[in-house]
Amino acid sequence: MNTSKVVSACVLIGISIAACKKKSDNTPDAPVSYLQVIHTSPKTAELMVNVNEKKMQQKVQYLSVQKPYVSLNSGKDVPVKLTLGNNIVGENKFTFENATSYSLFIYDTLKNNKVKFIVLKDVLSNPGATKANVRFLHLSPNTTPVDIDVFKGNDSIRLVKATAYIGDNPDAAALAPFKTIIAGTYRVKVKIQVGAKPVTLLDIPSLKLEGQRTATIFLKGLTNGTADAATGLQLWLHK
Repeated sequence: MNTSKVVSACVLIGISIAACKKKSDNTPDAPVSYLQVIHTSPKTAELMVNVNEKKMQQKVQYLSVQKPYVSLNSGKDVPVKLTLGNNIVGENKFTFENATSYSLFIYDTLKNNKVKFIVLKDVLSNPGATKANVRFLHLSPNTTPVDIDVFKGNDSIRLVKATAYIGDNPDAAALAPFKTIIAGTYRVKVKIQVGAKPVTLLDIPSLKLEGQRTATIFLKGLTNGTADAATGLQLWLHK
């Protein structure tokens, strides 16, 4: 047997293995997106959120303590299912772009063993030390359209005007953008129209919006609801 040929073969095999290993080491990481889940459906028990055939799972309770974004594989037509026990109470498909953050809002009440949900893109740009990025969602299913005015000292801003409940088929692209406002502690009034007269539904003496932060303010609960199902305004920080 030719010893030199054996040695040469071994060297070639070693080079081949090293080359394969080097190629594997340089393979780009799989595209990753980031997701937060917010459960705002009054009187609905804890839900399990399943993304991409249970590759990502998260249990969420109504108005639960905020959790950070979790990572998931990016892609088109990614299936998302909400389950309550053994029952699927909501399902749809969404596109999750690489290196992009999203918020999944569960809303409305449980009807015919179904609940609604929407996925919004979160553009988490830094608004600057003295400003905050804010958007508003009307998630109270039996509350009429609202105006929201925010007051800071002698200044006031109409944050939203005649904004209705997002409903069965909301426009995610229209709902996703944030508005940049001066950071600070605000008094907030939520108003509804009763006949021709504006009526204050909520008067919140102090709502703090910190600089360099991005937040969603949403109307939650039910008109005439009680305890944690009462109508209220909730601030959700995107971390």
